[in-house]
Amino acid sequence: MPPRPIPSRRWWSGIRRMQSGASVVEFAFVFPILFMLIYGAVVYSYVFVINESIHYAAKTAAESAVRVDPQAADYETLVRSTARNAASNTLAWMPVSQRARFADQEDDLFGTVTIEEIDGNQVVRVVLNFDVSESSPAIFPVISLPLVGDVPPLPARMQASAVALL
Repeated sequence: MPPRPIPSRRWWSGIRRMQSGASVVEFAFVFPILFMLIYGAVVYSYVFVINESIHYAAKTAAESAVRVDPQAADYETLVRSTARNAASNTLAWMPVSQRARFADQEDDLFGTVTIEEIDGNQVVRVVLNFDVSESSPAIFPVISLPLVGDVPPLPARMQASAVALL
C-alpha cells in the first residue's frame, strides 16, 4: 500500500475556515450562560455583603444602646436616638440612594428601635429592614429570560434584628 499524501496548506486553511464558523456558533450558545453565571455571582456577592452589613449594624446599634446612662433624663428617647445613630454610622459606606431604603415608613428614621420587657428584663430591640427589589430603581437590573424567568432572583426585603439587655 502506497503512503498517503500529506495534505497541502490550502487544504488545512479550508478546514480552519470551516471550524471558525463552528466556533462562532458554539460561542453564541455558551456566552449567555457564562454571562448569567458571572452576573449572578456579582449580584449575589453584593447582596450577601449588604445582608452581613445590616446584621452587623443591628448588633452594633443594640450594643450602643446599652451604654446609655439609665439615670439620664428622657432615657428611652436617648436609647432610640443612640441606636439609630450607631446603625446609621455603621452603614455610612453605602451610597445615599441605598441608605434611603432603610427608612422606617412611620417616621422616616433609620430602622425601628423599641424598648420591651422580656421575662422581667428590659431589653432594646433594633430592627433594620432593607428593600432589595421593591423600591424603584432596583439595586441591580433583573433580566427576564424566556423559559428561565428573572435572573438573578432576588429577595424583596432583607431584615436584621438584634436584642440587648438594658
